[in-house]
Amino acid sequence: MKKLIATMALSAGLAMPASAAINIVPNEPVTTVAWNNNYEDDINAWAGGLADFYGGAGLFSTSAGTLHFYFMAAESAWSDTFTADGGAVNYTETESYSGWGPATWVGSMAIGAGWITDLHFSAPKGTFSGGNTADVGVDGEFGIISMGGTLGHDELLFAFDDTCCDSGIDDNHDDIIILAKFISAVPEPATWLMMIMGFGLVGLAARRRSAIATA
Repeated sequence: MKKLIATMALSAGLAMPASAAINIVPNEPVTTVAWNNNYEDDINAWAGGLADFYGGAGLFSTSAGTLHFYFMAAESAWSDTFTADGGAVNYTETESYSGWGPATWVGSMAIGAGWITDLHFSAPKGTFSGGNTADVGVDGEFGIISMGGTLGHDELLFAFDDTCCDSGIDDNHDDIIILAKFISAVPEPATWLMMIMGFGLVGLAARRRSAIATA
């Protein structure tokens, strides 16, 4: 029992660094969500306060894992599309206006530690739309929204402008909004501790049974 307690204490003290997650690498100054974004209140409620908005920002993962994508909302005259993982994730919204949620799963993508680049939005060509596309880390039309700050996120919102930021027609990033949730391939420190405790308890029970059998 003393060995088990010592192991638990050591595990707690040496628990692996904090949880792996996604970091935002800004290309433009951070702002709040645009006042004319139809889902401003919903986004801030998701964030638990004023959400941070980053136009054209890059994404860097501190470890391997999986990104799960969910459609959250759309306010657009066009059928805008979100793609990832070489097109394996492909979702087109067909509503001119939707409410916020509920989250609809649209696919997932395995990622390694490093830059995340295979995330894209696109719009069909129309009267007010140039048929523009937006790639993460490249184009300002691809917006990233966080609950606050740039570091250590396991949930982010991706938001698209289908009329192009430079046009000034509809620069509010609410034409399609995707929720991304990151699940790390590396167990969290608490998970490691629980596993070690579990193995220790199994070993302790086995020793007790052995002692009773030989008594």
